[in-house]
Amino acid sequence: MKASLLSLLVLSGLWWSGTAAAQSTLANGTFEAWVTASNVEAPTQWITSDEIGAAILPLAINGVSKSTEAHAGQFAARLMFKSLSIPLVGTIPVPAVLLLGTETPLINPNNLPRTQEDILRLRPGGIPFTARPTSMQFWFKYTGASTETGQVGLVLSKSGQIIGQTSIQLTGGVPDYRQINLPITYTATTAPDTLRIFFVAGTGATPSPTAALFVDDVTLPSRSLPTETHNWTLL
Repeated sequence: MKASLLSLLVLSGLWWSGTAAAQSTLANGTFEAWVTASNVEAPTQWITSDEIGAAILPLAINGVSKSTEAHAGQFAARLMFKSLSIPLVGTIPVPAVLLLGTETPLINPNNLPRTQEDILRLRPGGIPFTARPTSMQFWFKYTGASTETGQVGLVLSKSGQIIGQTSIQLTGGVPDYRQINLPITYTATTAPDTLRIFFVAGTGATPSPTAALFVDDVTLPSRSLPTETHNWTLL
């Protein structure tokens, strides 16, 4: 399922509190563990646009970084849409991308995935996964103007065939952490074998030096039990 933040899920979205839901384990969904390799620091069990860029070009993107502005614990992931100057090419906008997985895909930095459609086309990252969660939950804040845009998505597949998915567009102008719950739509009753999750800051055309998407505490509940609901619109 794909939805716009200002049209569907968030306008009728759920703010969860009180009653707990069973969780499918997601390694380092809290972004507490980070490791440095080839001069690039990244959260363990996740792939960043910095790693993707470093695998192809000897240039530092610095789009994804460790932040102490966490919702809980010590750290969160901070994503910033950047401009990258490439010799003989010029300046190109490079979205900040955070993918669940450990195998860095060989993707040109000028063609990084920005949308759910890109993820479905390129199939980057991913981990073995056999559970059937009912939703994806995470905490986020998005500094900068409300014109800043990003996207979040999840894809579950079996033998290369998509059996479940969800996504949402985020906008800037959110200075404090909020939780989002994204119900997963399934098209088959079988168990998946692969899970892909992605966060993108910079689905627009022009980077902003003041905008940053912060992500923390990603979980996959296997049942949804809301105890309180609020309708709210991001500015």
